Parts: sequence; C-alpha cells; structure tokens
Amino acid sequence: MKFGRLNFDKFIYDAYVAENSERVTINVGDAMQMLSINRLFKEMCIPEEQIIDISLHELETYQGEYLILPINWLVSNNTTGHNKLFNVSNDIIPIYLGISISDLNLAPRHLENLKKNEPIGCRDERTLKYLRKNGITSYLSGCMAALYTDELTNAISSEKHIFFVDVPKSIKSFIPQQIIPKIRFFSQELYASLTEIPNGYSPSEWVHSILMEYKEHASLIVTSRFHGAVIGLALDIPVIITLENYTYRFSWLKKLLPFYTPDTFNKIDWNPKCQNFQELKQTMMKVAIKRISDSYEKYADIYKLSNFLETRQSEEENATNQTLYYESAIKFIKNNWDPNIPIDYAFWGINVNTEYIYNYIGKNYPMAKLTAVYDMFRTIDYHGILSIPPDEINQKTVPFIFVTSYIASMYATTFFNKNNISKEKYFLCEREFLCENDILKLEDSK
Repeated sequence: MKFGRLNFDKFIYDAYVAENSERVTINVGDAMQMLSINRLFKEMCIPEEQIIDISLHELETYQGEYLILPINWLVSNNTTGHNKLFNVSNDIIPIYLGISISDLNLAPRHLENLKKNEPIGCRDERTLKYLRKNGITSYLSGCMAALYTDELTNAISSEKHIFFVDVPKSIKSFIPQQIIPKIRFFSQELYASLTEIPNGYSPSEWVHSILMEYKEHASLIVTSRFHGAVIGLALDIPVIITLENYTYRFSWLKKLLPFYTPDTFNKIDWNPKCQNFQELKQTMMKVAIKRISDSYEKYADIYKLSNFLETRQSEEENATNQTLYYESAIKFIKNNWDPNIPIDYAFWGINVNTEYIYNYIGKNYPMAKLTAVYDMFRTIDYHGILSIPPDEINQKTVPFIFVTSYIASMYATTFFNKNNISKEKYFLCEREFLCENDILKLEDSK
C-alpha cells in the first residue's frame, strides 16, 4: 500500500484536455490544498517512492496499487468536477481532512461514501452541521492549506508592502491616504495557457512564487479571498478581511481574524495585530497526521494480502467467470437463433447470470424481445417487466424460456412436462456434474 497525492500540475493539464480549452484558471487556493499534503508527508518522513501522484480526473477510474489518499477541498458540482471527490475508485482509501460542501444536497451514494470514511474533517460549520444532521461523524478541522506555508524558505526583505488581494471596490473611499503609496495589488487567480505562466514556471511553481512574495514583502494583507486570509494567518502576517457579504466559507476564521463588510468599512482598524496561530496550526497538523497514520495502520496489512492474491482481471473477464455454468445458454443461442428473425423470450429466475444472458441477447439479437419474467419466490421488476409465478404461464402464448436459476432448473422439467410445454420452448441453464453412470459409459466405450 502507498500514499496518494492529488497532483496540481496534472490536474491543470487534465483540465485543458477535459474542457478542450487553450486557457484555464489557476487558483492559488486550489494549489495550496494539494501542496499542503506535501507538508504532511514530509513531516511523516514518507519517501517520494511511496507516493503516487494522481489527478482529480482520475479519482473514479484509478486502478493500481492501493492508496491512502488525503483529501481537503471545496466540493461543488461545477464544471471542474469537484464532486468527483466522493466518487473514488475502490483502489483508493480516502481520508477527508478538511472539506467544504457548497451544495448541501448530496446524493445518497455520496453520503454513504462519507459515512463509510468518517470522521470527516470540515472547513466550515455549515458543512459540519449538514454532515452531522445526516448521521456522519464530523469535526471542524480548519483549512489544511495553512500547513503548506512551513515549506516556504525564510527570506529577509526590507521592502514591505500592503497587499490588496482581490479587494472589493466599495472599500475605495475608506482607504487612509497615508497607506496608498505602500499598496501593492495582487490576484490569486491566473487565467492563462501553460505557456503563459510567468517565468516558464509549472502551475505549482507559479503558486509557490506567489506565496514567497507574501512571505518576503507583505506587512499587511487586505483581502476578500479565503486563502488570502489563510496565507496571512499561517505566515504571521496581519490580515484584514473585507467582504461584500459574509459567507459561510470563512466561519472557521471568525475567531481568529477581523471581518468587515460595507456597513463596517468605516470602522476598519488599518493597523491590526498579528494573530498567534502557530499553536493551533501544530494541532491541525497533529490531527491530520494521526488520521493518515491510523488509516495506514488499519489497512496496510489487509490490502497487502489482498493485493498479493488478486488477479486484477477486467470486469468483462470477471463477468464471464460468474457465468461459468451458463455458457451453454450462449452456445445454444448462437446455434439456434437468427438475429434477423423476431423471437419472444422469458427468464425463469433472476440473478447475475440472467443479466449476462440478457445483455448478450440485447447486443447480438436486436429482433429478440423479453416479454415475461417468472419467479417462484418473489415479485421483482426486471427491466420494466414485473415477475409472476411460473404457475401463471399462459400455455397458449408461452415465449421461449431460459431457466436461469439452479433451484428452478431442478423443478422446471417436471413443471414443463406436466403442462405439456415442449423441449423446443425452453432451455435449462443447469450445472452438470460427473456421476457414476458417466464412468460406466466411459468403461463401456473402451
């Protein structure tokens, strides 16, 4: 078993392919979500050869060595496909360290996924309450992006500026005249092609360079960006949060940083104190590392054993093996049915093998039509047809019947004989075992 890491550069490249676009939005906050995992793995002394990079777009389809994959992200249903974070491959064990859910209307399968992988770290109280309401063990974790700032090298610079990072225009008239010469404007998004990223950087290198700018030159950060505030908090830089409207995403920061909206812009303290965040940051790191370590300890031996014994066959190969005793039915169809002649058929018994035969007929015999389903023990809707007991078979209009249930095959011959249904009207998908009589016949042939 290894550790998975959502690779930011791979994600950006795949976005080009998925969106068929020459340009894509590179967001500092998104990158920090992924880069923060680097910090955790480094703290855990996990070597690079034990880490496998995958893209967000590979989460559902990944096949390979089993992975412990930490996840911390905003989960939405937009075109970037962040809802994929809940549709993970069976080869991935996700650890949700700090998620924020924008649409509180998750599909049942997504809630089941979260329940299976609880406890869930939440970046905001809105997400926390939603998950707890749905019976999912959750806790408020804060944003893991704050951890990556420890990766930034120390830099001393006498040139300090006040960073205005995507600040709303409505604050303009409230800016003190004396600080205007110190203002430096920044945006935490870059809309560009891969070739337009400054200095020939990769996307993650560009983001790292932006974070270094903050560390070297920011004496104060004024921002409406969630991750702009997180960066300042984590780097011990004073922060002023200026929002057009307060949003739930900032809730975990409410105890730590000052917030201002248009009705309070006139009360802004332009000389705020730096918040002591380091002790809390260490606790966040401790909790995250423990969750990763606990998951690895829980699953490592289990999946090491499973990985050794698995044959890793494709789904198609597995489907064929599931129908080992029903290949004779396919052989019968090939030898006796004409794809160009209409035929009504039915199933007696519903199981995985029934589905295999149904799919084979649908793919290869377009004129064949399923008209009835029979079951002795239950009523079931099978592809829009409600099953009925075999006793209700209409002898005058009986379709061709595949008896796919092993138990039914032992009873069916007697039933068909009793009801004068000829052998040309049914096929028994029965298992055949070697018996004493077969050996006697073998001896006689000699």
